[in-house]
Amino acid sequence: MQSHPLADVFPPLDDKGVQELADSIRDIGLREPVVTLEDKILDGRGRWKACQKIGVQCQTVTYSGSDP
Repeated sequence: MQSHPLADVFPPLDDKGVQELADSIRDIGLREPVVTLEDKILDGRGRWKACQKIGVQCQTVTYSGSDP
């Protein structure tokens, strides 16, 4: 899944961070779903990559807020 341009406000996790997150998800599960907007990742790029790395189904929720 592609990242939404607004996600670029925050730097992506490096390979070590993705591996650590993948290990955590394997041990305790995914605690927060990936948030999408316009079918792209708004929040949770690292979670998405970690889930893909270990072959775990990644939960997603669609952003339902609004901009002022």
